[in-house]
Amino acid sequence: MPSALRRQIGQLLIAGFDGHQITPEIRSLAAEFGLGGVIFFARNIAEPEQVAEMAFDAARLVPDLPVWVSLDQEGGRVARLKAPFTEWPPMATLGRSGDVKLAERFARALAAELRAVGITLDYAPVLDIHTNSKNPVIGDRALAEKAEDVARLGGAIVRALQSSGIAACGKHFPGHGDTSTDSHVELPLVEHPPDRLRRVEFVPFKAAIDAGVATIMTAHVLVPSLDEQRPASLSRRIIFDVLRSELGYEGVILSDDLEMKAVAAEYQVPEAAGDGDPGRLRWRADLQRRSRDAGGRARSARPRGGAGAAAVRPRRGRAEAPAARQGALSCRAGRRQTRRRAGAARSAGPRRASRDRRRDGALPVMRKPRALVPGDRLAIVAPASPFTREEFDSGVQEIRRLGFVPVYDDSVFARQRYVAGPAAVRAAAIQAAWRDPSIAGLIGVRGGYGSAQLLPLLDRDEARRAAKPLVGYSDLTSLLTFLTIGCDLVAFHGPMLAGRLGRGADGYDERSFVQMLCRREPAGEMAPTGLETIRAGEASGPLLGGTLALLLASLGTPYAFAPPAGYVLFLDEVGERPYRLDRMVTQLAQSGVLARASAVVIGELPRCDEASGDPTARAVMADLFADFPGPVVIGFPSGHTSGPAMTLPFGVNARVVAGERPRLVIEESAVQ
Repeated sequence: MPSALRRQIGQLLIAGFDGHQITPEIRSLAAEFGLGGVIFFARNIAEPEQVAEMAFDAARLVPDLPVWVSLDQEGGRVARLKAPFTEWPPMATLGRSGDVKLAERFARALAAELRAVGITLDYAPVLDIHTNSKNPVIGDRALAEKAEDVARLGGAIVRALQSSGIAACGKHFPGHGDTSTDSHVELPLVEHPPDRLRRVEFVPFKAAIDAGVATIMTAHVLVPSLDEQRPASLSRRIIFDVLRSELGYEGVILSDDLEMKAVAAEYQVPEAAGDGDPGRLRWRADLQRRSRDAGGRARSARPRGGAGAAAVRPRRGRAEAPAARQGALSCRAGRRQTRRRAGAARSAGPRRASRDRRRDGALPVMRKPRALVPGDRLAIVAPASPFTREEFDSGVQEIRRLGFVPVYDDSVFARQRYVAGPAAVRAAAIQAAWRDPSIAGLIGVRGGYGSAQLLPLLDRDEARRAAKPLVGYSDLTSLLTFLTIGCDLVAFHGPMLAGRLGRGADGYDERSFVQMLCRREPAGEMAPTGLETIRAGEASGPLLGGTLALLLASLGTPYAFAPPAGYVLFLDEVGERPYRLDRMVTQLAQSGVLARASAVVIGELPRCDEASGDPTARAVMADLFADFPGPVVIGFPSGHTSGPAMTLPFGVNARVVAGERPRLVIEESAVQ
């Protein structure tokens, strides 16, 4: 088989496997076919740390493509993650409350746990209606007995999951609620006429489509009124004519597990998946799941691996072949619907092929550093410009006052023109701090210039192994990007010694500094005085960014600021005239980086107004972001500020709420 076709087939697969780590067979499948993703089952789960490590490895199986990391986490009896994860009650319990706000709170809490261990796609919610009390497979998995109740609560769950960074999946189309047999055992029959299906079974799925649901799963059920011969998961009439054309769904379609006896008893897996024939794949479900290891079969002469799991085939997604382009739209369609209907420019799905997975996929598992405690040793590093001894000593004194032990040697005082010593010396100090087990974290002395010189000298693997917090801003944006985007580590946009810590309460906000670095719970709401709304709305995603000039300087390099789709962008700047801000934001937009953001938080922009007072930096930013599709706020005091600077954790999930009372909500802890 031509290698290009192998890659096209491989991009369709989300594979299952046995054991508590990614198997050699799966790695081989990914290397040969360019695997689309993996699915975790209960047999793969041991403990949270193990799940996170497994997801971390899974997300990196294919060097140049985003990889789905998925599971079924509905609540009740269908939940792959057990204690110490939250053990949610079945969907029916939520349905009995009838409370949309409660449904949203549930979905956001569920998403936070899934994101914490690297899951990007959850096969939930169930959108079947519990209209048959003898149904052996749905039962309390359904939200309610009435179509309108399932639609209302299901739509809320979809919106909340996806606004929190998890791709949702509505299942099981065209409806599995009124059946009396289990499709795991035999093929169920749905005997309703089309008008009844449109009035009842289709209603929740239409609501989910309106909510921008990223994926929909088809059921292994026979619906003679729609297709007398084939089950829904293999029916052109149901998938293309009904779900695509009639209901207008443009997202990704999944089949249920192809090893379930409802289809396995009549069809061999390769036949059910299309036997690798691109023409047949065009109208089949875009994702085809199988619970067992797909590795060995997928490497055979025929592309049977297409049956082995779930296929992702977005028309504008990862696959470039005609067979792929004529399938489902990518989750960009879902994002557009979410922007229009929910005001949040955010989704967890991949957008298009990319040289770097992080540019388009969901953010990989972010490793969090250990929470700092009194007595911890903090390495003082000078990666950028020189400083005065007075401001250095003042900063060291403040670190001691906070209960930490500052650690440094004479190399920190090195000088070489406009930088704090040779690049090799500055890089060596950082590497030494990473390697030294007695050092708990690193904090910079000051910005200026020079951090980018160190990047080729730093070892990403060493940074990952150390997983220590680094605090800095301004020129250290280069290091923050290196750690967050390049190493998948949480890092901190916070005060350094010179000009901030050295000035005590006048220079930095102690509460947020301690909260982010020392507390193992979400910081929650941050609503500083002076924060203003430019564009109203609400959206969430991983918080990333830094000083604008440094972000732009990274583009086109191996250390580029290449955030995932749906991230929250923080922009800081100082001393740049309004026309320069315009130029930089324009470049950011033309690079495509801005389009991937779901929300924007802009700093105070001190000394950026024209000397005459007109135009002001805020007025220019308001004009530049007037058409941005998500929420935008300005005046957040972090980095370069006129008063005490707050600390922000880069790489953790944050929510921007822009309106009469604008605020930034840090939704997960930054340390563990």
